[in-house]
Amino acid sequence: AATTYLDTLGVIDANLGENKVNYYVRRAISQQTQIEESGDMQTTVSVEYSNTSKKSSAFGGAYENYVRFLLPKGAAVQDVMIDGKVVQTTPAVTDPRVFTRQNFVAPKELEGEQTTEGGKSLVGMLVMVPIESRKTVSLTYTIHKAFVPSAATFTYDLLLFKQPGTSDDQYAFDLSYPSSLAVVDAEPKAADVGGKLRYAGGLKKDEAIRVTFSKK
Repeated sequence: AATTYLDTLGVIDANLGENKVNYYVRRAISQQTQIEESGDMQTTVSVEYSNTSKKSSAFGGAYENYVRFLLPKGAAVQDVMIDGKVVQTTPAVTDPRVFTRQNFVAPKELEGEQTTEGGKSLVGMLVMVPIESRKTVSLTYTIHKAFVPSAATFTYDLLLFKQPGTSDDQYAFDLSYPSSLAVVDAEPKAADVGGKLRYAGGLKKDEAIRVTFSKK
């Protein structure tokens, strides 16, 4: 029996500040996905933001960014990290009647929310990137039983969603797989570094990565 898992990743930013700092912001996306012997999958996706604006920059300032990660349905979030440190999250306050009150106190934890839209999971959070600084946001999540371990062949199919209107993002992807599997085909071609396929390049448009494995 053959089986295919359709994976999805998109990083969607929204500048909430009253500035045009997007012109000065660059981002680099990296993804590490581990296929387990059990058929489960664990992924860590990281986005490094660089805000190159200065105090003297015409449209610069702090980047007050509401980032949303577009993930496959059923993604169970394990950890959220800022600059490599796990942070606690609390449900985002999204009701204007609450956060516009004079006595409203923003929570100390990182505000986040997870919703489902069009058969996908969306995990959103507010991230501040000050002028002349970098900040990395990472999300680790698991997919339970992404594929049937007893299947003779297995295809991992990833659709990368490119946010319209953003500059070319750097993108790097490591796909690790157990020793019980062998790579039959990979499109586009990737370097296999001992149980790990490695992709790197710019994300100029929506892209697809497709890898077929067979049982050894």
